[in-house]
Amino acid sequence: MVLAVEVQPVSTPLNGLAKAPRRAAGRVRVESILDATDRLIGDAGADGLGLPAVAAAAGTSASSLYHFFPTLDALLTALLGRYNARQDQWLARALTENAPYRRWADLLNTQMRAARTFYDQHPVYGALMRRALASPVLRQADEAHVMEMGRTMAGVLDACFHLPPVTDLERRAALVVMMIDRLWAQLPLEDGKISSFCFEESRRMAESYLANYLPAYLAPKDVAA
Repeated sequence: MVLAVEVQPVSTPLNGLAKAPRRAAGRVRVESILDATDRLIGDAGADGLGLPAVAAAAGTSASSLYHFFPTLDALLTALLGRYNARQDQWLARALTENAPYRRWADLLNTQMRAARTFYDQHPVYGALMRRALASPVLRQADEAHVMEMGRTMAGVLDACFHLPPVTDLERRAALVVMMIDRLWAQLPLEDGKISSFCFEESRRMAESYLANYLPAYLAPKDVAA
């Protein structure tokens, strides 16, 4: 069985922009601003971050930065969107490379382990996820991405298995993603990474929820690329 996972993330690097750049120079400037923000958060965290410091780190004027990102939340939303787009591709590769799956729980576990690795290897992404708990703007952007991930998860499940009728499977899959995200963002990290306790509890929670709608074993499909 060959599985090809296609993702069309709703969050893109340009989310949060007051005005999308039309010229190549503007796009380069936006990327340099996002790169500078990434470095600053990586060095000192997201708390206390300000737009003047970002402008200085990016080597651009404050007016140029405000032209694209009028608020700090707009800037962080764009950076979160860039990470979300990267994570989508990361998870798609992991799901494709580890197919075929004997049980839907194996597919879920593969997706969660890949997400954990991405989270652990990108501490700035984790910092943005934790900040989203207190920022309505970032939380809204993250919830839009969660819904897209739910659609992707439901599509992969349907591609791999003969599913029973499940009402709102995409929405239920999105709830699973949201539960995992919130748990990982709120529980303490261990040496800057998701602890084994946190991961195992989130895995049990996700499996237990989906088990209300999916039997433990489903007939697999033959999937061609």
